[in-house]
Amino acid sequence: MSAYVHRLVDIYNRWYLIKNAKETLFKWLERHLPGQIEWHQVNDIEVVKTSEEKPIDELKWQLIQQVQRDYIKGIRITQLSIKYQLSRGTIYSYLKRHSPPRKTKRKTKTAQLKLQPYYEMIMMYDAKRLTMKQILEKIRSAGYDGSRSALRRFLEPYRASKKKQITQTITYRISRMDVSRWIWKGFKTLSEEQKPVLAHCQKLYPFIKAIEQLVQTYRTLFRKRDVNRLIEWMNAQIGNKNAPFYSYSIGLRLDLAAVKNAFNLPYSNGLLEGQVNRLKLIKRMMYGLRNQIY
Repeated sequence: MSAYVHRLVDIYNRWYLIKNAKETLFKWLERHLPGQIEWHQVNDIEVVKTSEEKPIDELKWQLIQQVQRDYIKGIRITQLSIKYQLSRGTIYSYLKRHSPPRKTKRKTKTAQLKLQPYYEMIMMYDAKRLTMKQILEKIRSAGYDGSRSALRRFLEPYRASKKKQITQTITYRISRMDVSRWIWKGFKTLSEEQKPVLAHCQKLYPFIKAIEQLVQTYRTLFRKRDVNRLIEWMNAQIGNKNAPFYSYSIGLRLDLAAVKNAFNLPYSNGLLEGQVNRLKLIKRMMYGLRNQIY
């Protein structure tokens, strides 16, 4: 007779390897970049200006701390959601918060924000004496989906300033969130309009280029399932407490066997987690909590 011995092995969820790395990157950039990067360009002379740090939202911070104290006392997520009239997702985010939030003022995106990536293109076509209609057709073919009136509001004063020989000043703005997404995607994958913007941000904040290369190295070794290079990458981060992925690498090292299995084995627990999430969704619908999922 022959017997088969089944051995259970831990396999780290590969989806979480990427998700946690991305969240680590965004949190690190949140501490090192302003909410909005802004600069002015005047005849190739650039004046750097970054947004000032917004004041702390004291009332919201008190609410967050109260929610955390109640949770420590044993009050469940659903009860906290009902008590404070907040969604479950908001309660979860409050429990993960370790620093006070800043006051934010939501800004509606204007038509000029859509036009902004095409400023240089517009000025180039204007120098070639193209009409407004021809310029609109050119930038639409390049991806612009805004209105003609937005182009007119930019082009008319620009042409007027040229006639009066007045220097034209252009303001560029980019949010930290957009910069974070572009760093994660990688410089080579960006559009022709996005590349010069990120390149300028790299000049203002030189560490952006280094961390972009660090992130792309990780994503490349992840795609190739290169365990040896992963360990080298982790050790380099662990060797410096100020490294962007220091805490992330510590977590991987604590569960290194499962991480190695995720790289070396074709198996995944994604199907199991998908079924668990499906059952949770059905359960919430049964209890009338479907609107509190998000």
